[in-house]
Parts: sequence; C-alpha cells; structure tokens
Amino acid sequence: MCLNELDVGEKCVVSKLNVSGIMRERLMDVGFIPGSIVSYVLSSPSGNPKAYLVKGSVIALRNSDASLVEVELL
Repeated sequence: MCLNELDVGEKCVVSKLNVSGIMRERLMDVGFIPGSIVSYVLSSPSGNPKAYLVKGSVIALRNSDASLVEVELL
C-alpha cells in the first residue's frame, strides 16, 4: 500500500521508498524513513496535497510524492 491511499486518521509504518536521488533524500530528511510511524491528519479541500504527522512534525505532500512511499497499516 502507498501513503497516498490512507484514509484520514489512519496510522502506518514506512516500509520502503520507491524513489532515488534528491527526492529520496528530501523524504528521508523530513522523517519518511523505513520504520517511521506516520499518521494521515489533514487533506486540502481538493484532496491534494495531504498532511501527514511524522516524527512530531506535520508534513504536506502531493499525492504524486506520497505514492512513492510504501507503508503497512498499524
């Protein structure tokens, strides 16, 4: 399952990043590293971007970027 497929309020754990290069580094810098617990907390009115709570910070990601993060539901 990918991060962009979560419903509001669901929690998951990051299992894998399906990207390389600078985008992988950016995702990891803000806390999306394998083993991190992530909660889907908010959505914009259009549904893109969505906000996720990771490592104590709320991070907004576009759906296209969130689809690069594989997760497992908790």
